[in-house]
Amino acid sequence: MPSISIKGRMLAYLLLIVLLSQVSTLITNVSPVAEDSLDLNFDIKHAFLTTPIDSNLSLTTLINNPDYLTVAPPEAIPWRFEPQIYWLRFTLKNNTDEERTLHATFNNLMLDDLHVLQVENSEVINSIELGWDNRNLTPIQRSTPSFRFNIKAQNTTQLFARISTDGITKTNINFLEGHQFIQHVKNTHLIYGVLVGIMVMIALYNLILFFVIHDKLYLIYIGYILSILMMSGVVIGFGHYIWSEAIMAVFRRNIVSLNFSATIFSLLFAIFFLKYHLDNDKYYKVGILYTAIMILGSVVSLFLPEHISAPLFFTLMIGLYVLCIILITRKAIADFYWTKFYIISWLPLLIGAAIQPLELVGTIPSTFHSHYAFSFGVVFEITLMAMALAERMRAQKELALYNATHNLNSNLPNQNLLSTRLQDQIRHRQDGYLCLLKIVKYQTLSAYISSEESHRITKYIQQKSSQKLATASEFITIEKRKSKSIKIAQLTEDTFAIISNSTLKNDRLKAYIEELMDSIYETLNVSGFSVNLASQCGITRFTKQDQQAEAIIKRAYQAIEQSQRSGKVIQFYRERDSINQSQKLSLASDLQSAIRNGELELYHQPQIDLSTREVIGSEVLVRWRHRTHGMILPEEFIPIAEDMGIINELTQWVLKTACQQLRDLANQGITHHRISVNISGKDISSPQFLSDVSNLLAQTKTPPQRLTFELTESVMVDSFQDVNNTMKTLSNLGIHFSIDDYGTGYSSLSYISQMAFTALKIDKSFIQDMDNDAKNFTIVKTTLDMAQALNLKVVAEGIECPRIEQLLIDCGCGIGQGFFYSPPLAFGEYGQWLREYQSHQRHLNITAI
Repeated sequence: MPSISIKGRMLAYLLLIVLLSQVSTLITNVSPVAEDSLDLNFDIKHAFLTTPIDSNLSLTTLINNPDYLTVAPPEAIPWRFEPQIYWLRFTLKNNTDEERTLHATFNNLMLDDLHVLQVENSEVINSIELGWDNRNLTPIQRSTPSFRFNIKAQNTTQLFARISTDGITKTNINFLEGHQFIQHVKNTHLIYGVLVGIMVMIALYNLILFFVIHDKLYLIYIGYILSILMMSGVVIGFGHYIWSEAIMAVFRRNIVSLNFSATIFSLLFAIFFLKYHLDNDKYYKVGILYTAIMILGSVVSLFLPEHISAPLFFTLMIGLYVLCIILITRKAIADFYWTKFYIISWLPLLIGAAIQPLELVGTIPSTFHSHYAFSFGVVFEITLMAMALAERMRAQKELALYNATHNLNSNLPNQNLLSTRLQDQIRHRQDGYLCLLKIVKYQTLSAYISSEESHRITKYIQQKSSQKLATASEFITIEKRKSKSIKIAQLTEDTFAIISNSTLKNDRLKAYIEELMDSIYETLNVSGFSVNLASQCGITRFTKQDQQAEAIIKRAYQAIEQSQRSGKVIQFYRERDSINQSQKLSLASDLQSAIRNGELELYHQPQIDLSTREVIGSEVLVRWRHRTHGMILPEEFIPIAEDMGIINELTQWVLKTACQQLRDLANQGITHHRISVNISGKDISSPQFLSDVSNLLAQTKTPPQRLTFELTESVMVDSFQDVNNTMKTLSNLGIHFSIDDYGTGYSSLSYISQMAFTALKIDKSFIQDMDNDAKNFTIVKTTLDMAQALNLKVVAEGIECPRIEQLLIDCGCGIGQGFFYSPPLAFGEYGQWLREYQSHQRHLNITAI
């Protein structure tokens, strides 16, 4: 399946850093120009007058009555956020001995009416209309509104500007000479290019991530970027070069709604980035409620004048800031470790957002940099946020890998990590001992105690063992965590593992294990029971001749079984005791005969699409009724088949029978049924397996896409490259692959992203009590979220009641399997069940209609 590699993330980081450096260079190098540069050559006097929006005051009246205007510096103009007409008069005297050309520039692109006139000797000699009311302006007149005029040598001229708009009216006017104006236009367009280029590039980058990871968070962020792009295109002016005048007019009329949309996307982004949707707590509900309020405000603003809707927007923004601060602070306190990237990414935007209103109200002087402060803040924010998203993705993959290699209750290494460490020992040809400690009768006890009590026992064993092993150099570190050596792994609820190096002899190792078991032994009061934490230990030696870690672990388990049979507390593995060879050979011979004589049966257990209630397929389970010993369970004869080398023959029988039964179902009109078959690591790692499957598909004319191979845990670590190649070839044929019994501590996420898996099956031990066990519910929910991020379908096995089914549906699980629907059935019975189930569903659908 697709994934983002470490090299890919490094390339993304490098790209983003380059973009940031380019923006920094832009901010440093743009050359601001202002009227101060004219002080040596020109005298400029300012005057202003404000009138109601319905005033009929004319320019002629102002020319004839100059005292109507108040002579004052620009800072004294009482700009207000309400409909009003502003008359500005500029008296300019050319102190030079030659005629000069000047450009008056206006930095407010949102004005509805901007009428500029040059007056000499009480006559208008030049004029232009630059506001939105004039539909005939060019893109450059829209994006950099200016008025070009001449002043004769040692002469005086007057400029009058009539300004009105429904929104923000504050307008800074600068007077520039020709070369300064050209530089001003260049700077403006340079900023346009950088803003648009970065926003488009970041949007495309996040779109690629969405298609790879299928996380809707990236779509939310793209929505935020597009909202900012549309809003800034109007406010700053670059939109005139991108969209038509008709579209820009729509954006202009609904500019407050565009501001609302940007804040809506930013709030949704905060909620999903910080994973409040997974908490589903009161903060998540408040966030969604406030989002709904903002959406309502956006809709209402479409029907309100800007001078009313804009204050509404700014008022709601106060609540938004408070809510975001609360959401961020909670996660930061909880050590939600990518929150810091989120905070850092918002700092430039907050600074830019603070500078712009301060400039608008005249608190700080208007300069080129202050005018574009918000734009620069947006660029830095979206760029840093893209880095935060990359860090979030890295952290999620790291967490998924951690969950796959650790017991989620105790945080101890699980069998995956233990196997990796043993494989390292084998690779470096280092001998040693694997010791498994099993708590006596723990499984019987666990049926009567709560999950909390079970976790308390595990925690106690972990603490005692860790204290004992901390200073013991004879035992190997399984994991290094924050400079702390972890020397114990938890394989199951009642089984723990440690690895000793070869320096310890048998007697010394046995003595040390006895001391460890004595330190663990204690009577605890658990749910009213007095529990003696007695344990048994199985030990096996591994040498450079060993090849597979799983085989070593298996021997250690067999040593525990030998300990139980012999009554010894500590038992070293003895091969001759692992199984009675004559019995083993006899059963293997009988099994081979059963395969060849058709004495085995395939049972089917249906798999249900939880959203449609349709049967999409079934898992086939092999059954053997021995003529002497009666029913022999698969867990008894499959290990024999593997050890005696007939597992491939057994698998071929299963596959052939499954294909024949698929054809029989098709003949009965059931044409879209899929069958899942368990395939062991020894099956798929066999060089003959690929050709056997290909020949079988050709012989039976079975559509490959109807087959799903469920792989056992061993394929994750054994013969990885060969297995991976085989899986890819079969996947190209159309066969699907599923990870079997995910969550039991065997499956390794370190390989999932590299192998052709399309689904995973959550082990029934997590499903069956997820309604009562919060930890199991969390494991299931986390697995479903992880699977969605990795684009894997999920099958939940072990569903036994409607409440479990409903919980899984609420969590977004796609497929269910278990006794709630049907136990495994012989093929004939399964066909009958299938027809009755489909008939029942059709009846329900007709009734619903």
